[in-house]
Amino acid sequence: MESTRHPLRWIAPIAYVASLDGFLVLAGLASTFDPDSTGMFDAGFAVLSFCVLAAFVASVVQCIILYARKADGHLAFSRRAMLLAKLGLIPFFCLGGLIMMFLLLLSLHPVLAVVGWVSVPIALTVGWITMMGGSLWAIAYAGGLRAERRISTGECVAHIILQLFFFADVVDAIVLFVRGRKREKGGMEPAGSGTPFGATPPNQPGGFAPPYSPGAAPAAQACPTSYPPTAPPAYPQAISIPHPSDQTQNQR
Repeated sequence: MESTRHPLRWIAPIAYVASLDGFLVLAGLASTFDPDSTGMFDAGFAVLSFCVLAAFVASVVQCIILYARKADGHLAFSRRAMLLAKLGLIPFFCLGGLIMMFLLLLSLHPVLAVVGWVSVPIALTVGWITMMGGSLWAIAYAGGLRAERRISTGECVAHIILQLFFFADVVDAIVLFVRGRKREKGGMEPAGSGTPFGATPPNQPGGFAPPYSPGAAPAAQACPTSYPPTAPPAYPQAISIPHPSDQTQNQR
């Protein structure tokens, strides 16, 4: 169900994206100033780091509460928050990709190779944890769709696995956003519902569609109120044949 009655829900996702993208703005401003006067920027980086950590924890707690209580509009909100986090963090991860390329080139340096090889795993770990701040909404959304039988178990597992890898998480989030919105409106009919004797629904492999809704036959095929449907043909009345003994008595 679409719900926009809780604007406070957006505080944690927006703060998470804004804090991470704020590093780009702060880094750009720091590069234009004198290096001796960048003490304020160091404080700014510390504040943004705290905001990112707080927003990440708040997003995890909020996600758990929404799905534990099955709050109104939790699926629609998760779908939008997922897309906001994935698309909003693209600039941050573009900068992260450039940093990774620099560290890989640094690892080829004969003197600074140790610095590069030590920094690459740390940067990958930080980037992966940062990515999971948006993936948690996608994972929760896929699980919510599966809990309401709107997607299959295999599809849910596929979405969860794709959300654990760079680049694939963004593509999967877009696909899940489009597909999930259609599933929220239509939904998948659970097995055995709306079909006689728990038969497979027509929208699943091996299913069939009855010519009429179960339990109700069309008027043309409905059984008549009386049986047999047509009256039997009229038989001629029996003709009484006189017995021979009766004829003898009459002659006497």
